[in-house]
Amino acid sequence: MVIMKKSSLFIIAAAAIMMAACGNKTNKAAEDSDSATLDTVVAVTEEKVDTTPLPIIAYCFNPNDITILYWTDGEKPNKKDYQGDMAQYYESHLREWEMQDKLRRCAALYTKLFINDNTTKDIKFVREELKNPDGGAATYGEAHGIEGIPAAGLKYVFANESDAKKHQKKLSGYYTIATDDYLKSRQLLKLKELSPYGYPKKLPAQVVQQLEKEYGMKAERSQASWSMGDRYTYGVLQFKPKGKKVVALDVITDGDKVYSVPNEAEYDSGHQSTWNVDDEGEYISSVVFNAFEGPKGLEVVVYRGAPESAQIGMMTVYDGKMTIMPYAIYHSMIDEVVPLWKKDIAQMLKLYKKNTDDRGELVKFARVDFDDDYNYEFWLRDKTDTYGAFFTRKGDKIEFMAAETPKLRPTRLKAQNNKGWLYIAGSAGGPAIYTEIVGVKNSQVMEQFNMMEEYGEITDANLNHKTINKNQAADYLDKLPDSEEIKAWTWYDFNGDPVGD
Repeated sequence: MVIMKKSSLFIIAAAAIMMAACGNKTNKAAEDSDSATLDTVVAVTEEKVDTTPLPIIAYCFNPNDITILYWTDGEKPNKKDYQGDMAQYYESHLREWEMQDKLRRCAALYTKLFINDNTTKDIKFVREELKNPDGGAATYGEAHGIEGIPAAGLKYVFANESDAKKHQKKLSGYYTIATDDYLKSRQLLKLKELSPYGYPKKLPAQVVQQLEKEYGMKAERSQASWSMGDRYTYGVLQFKPKGKKVVALDVITDGDKVYSVPNEAEYDSGHQSTWNVDDEGEYISSVVFNAFEGPKGLEVVVYRGAPESAQIGMMTVYDGKMTIMPYAIYHSMIDEVVPLWKKDIAQMLKLYKKNTDDRGELVKFARVDFDDDYNYEFWLRDKTDTYGAFFTRKGDKIEFMAAETPKLRPTRLKAQNNKGWLYIAGSAGGPAIYTEIVGVKNSQVMEQFNMMEEYGEITDANLNHKTINKNQAADYLDKLPDSEEIKAWTWYDFNGDPVGD
């Protein structure tokens, strides 16, 4: 995770500037909040403050899932709960909560999404999400890498359906969103990346020398990262360690003017990490998403990524002083699986009863990926592993694949080209053998094959509910890949707890 100290003053300033104009403008949940009054926040910044809400970075999974992720829950910190060593965190936790609470009041004002550094599309606020499908709390402070795990926050969609369709396969990750008033009152600056991956560019020698003199330390490395318009440059400088401490700077230059903010970390001689997990001892430059010239000066939307976290915020240069305003640090979730929600289980049991004689009481499930798309299919079974059924899940859509019985046992065929097959076969009484094959692609049922044999001869077959002759059936079977065992690594009960060995 990102290891950075958040200055309370920076957070207070961010809360005041970004949220001051919002009032009560979104929903009843926001209106009912007992957050501190605006006056108490503004009082610690300036007598006169630009109340236009600043941009913020939203997390986009697809055009129908654009979210300002919440970084703290909806409960206002209670000072009584911060005793002993925890007392030092009360003020910063309170400011974080205040900023998020006021952001809720501004939700409907954010109507522009930057699909790149200079092009916006219209978006609209649709709802605040706080719960998961089972009624529990949605996650806070987490950016999920797969669809289907609700994250708490403010939800947006494209205002125009044509934009949603155009960007359906292109939109994922973090993007800036802003209000109309903000964009009308600022000049957007053109960006240029100065140090693409593998080709670092150093800060000018005179800048490095000036900062060495100012901080009284020797530079170890520097990087010029972004130019903003025709006058500003952003980069980082890292000093050589002093004892057990090491200092790095975020730097903005404006002609011959140099501004900086120090970031101190514990020094590890093994360079395992200092500021970030797995940073190998190097201070990572932020990514500039957008830069604006405003009434008070330069305003820069920044993202700072690490292997398992992401920090969003703003950098400003006002009245000859550079400030970093961190909004939130999100945990970047990896190796996740979407829970099997209770509503999904209920739908699967309903489909099982509809498509079978319901002789087995299904009580547990395992995940199986037939089509190798990392979006799992589900295998439900009774406690004796005698009766069971298979289901696909694509978003909110559940499909019944096939059932297993004491006589009809399942296996799988090796996936090819992101298509997989469930293969179920067994005795149908006497000399008859029944075979059922279900093809899955993109987590959806794509084909169904059924066949009856007697004494090794195909007597009846159909493909996708249409009768085919025995030659066509034999040709279909010949083109299928080899079979392999279905591996269900872990079984869970319907509460999500592991069962069995």
